[in-house]
Formats: sequence, C-alpha cells, structure tokens
Amino acid sequence: MKNTLLATGLVVCIFTTGCVVSVGGGSRRPTKTHKPHDRTPCTGREDQSATMAEIDAVNRLISDTHKRDRLNSIANRKCLAPATQVHLINSVFKLISESSKVDVLLTLIKNPCFSCKAKIVIIEKLHGLISESHKMKILDAMDKRNGCVDEAKQIIIETKPTECV
Repeated sequence: MKNTLLATGLVVCIFTTGCVVSVGGGSRRPTKTHKPHDRTPCTGREDQSATMAEIDAVNRLISDTHKRDRLNSIANRKCLAPATQVHLINSVFKLISESSKVDVLLTLIKNPCFSCKAKIVIIEKLHGLISESHKMKILDAMDKRNGCVDEAKQIIIETKPTECV
C-alpha cells in the first residue's frame, strides 16, 4: 500500500510540476581523467590567421571597453607575428576612446616581439590621435624600448620559441 501511494505521488509530481525524481541514483560522480593538452611551441606563424580572425571578431563587439580589454589581451601575447601586429594596430585605431587606443598600443609596444613593421605603422597612424600627450606617450614608449624585432630576427622564433630576439 505504501509503495503504491509513493509511486502514485511521484507520478502526480512529475506530470504536474515537471519535476524529475531519481530513485536509487546514488551520489557518486563519474571521475574523468584529464590529460594535459599537448602544447607546441609558439613560432609566431602557425596561429597568425587564427589570431587575425579573433581580432576581427573583437571588432564586431559593441562595447569599446570590451574591445579594448580583448585587444589588450591579444597585444600582450608573446610571439605575435608582424602581420598580426599590424592587423591589431589597424583594429586599435577603430576604437572610439583615444585612451583605449593608447592603452592597447602601449601594451603592444611593451611586448618582447614588438616588430619594426608594427612600429612603422604606429608612427604612420599617430596622426589619428588627437591629444599631443597621448602621442608623446606612444613615442616615449617606443624610444624607451630601444628598438624592435625586424623580419630577419623574427625567423629566430622558430628555433627559440620562448623568446623573440
């Protein structure tokens, strides 16, 4: 009698409230063994198209703040290829806020793989900034950096994946 009443109560509960009741399921969770991902060393070349696609996706975001944060994250990545850096710079100058532009550009300039090609593009686009102090901040950061990574040295990344000479 008790079992019939319990079963009837469960059926009524399921059909009237949408509840799902598990009887005797236990509380054990299945254990998963996670294997660490195999990470190939960054050469600055094989992920170039993926990073460019990511930059394009960031450009489609609505919020300038979100764009800045994502572009800043990309600018901070080690071993960005020169063409990817140029694509990033072009995206930065589409931002609305001048301080956001400066923030991302400064992050890229501090990147150990900051390329000479990227430096030239920044200098060419510097007129896109309104504030003289922002222009000076960018120029000072490039001056303090003492150079950039040229195309010939970028190839060294393939043999020394942890640094961008």
